[in-house]
Amino acid sequence: MAKAKIPRFRSAREEAEWWDTHDVTEIEGLEVVPEEIFVKPKKQIVSVRLERQLVDLLKRIAREKGLGHTTLVRLWVIEKLREHQKTNA
Repeated sequence: MAKAKIPRFRSAREEAEWWDTHDVTEIEGLEVVPEEIFVKPKKQIVSVRLERQLVDLLKRIAREKGLGHTTLVRLWVIEKLREHQKTNA
């Protein structure tokens, strides 16, 4: 039996209907991916104390960007750590 190719879908509904009638074992070109690729890294909570004024500013900037303030802090910390790694590599 010929293996199927995954088509381009116009909607999530069309894709769901296609997968209802197909199995991954029927798909051409798929490869086994190691399970560890899908394991989320463990995270640790870090508390940071900031003055109320800074927290208010942080919340305002986050709101303008459509983010939560803790998400924005995490993104900024990651950005700075990556910059540090590049300059100190």
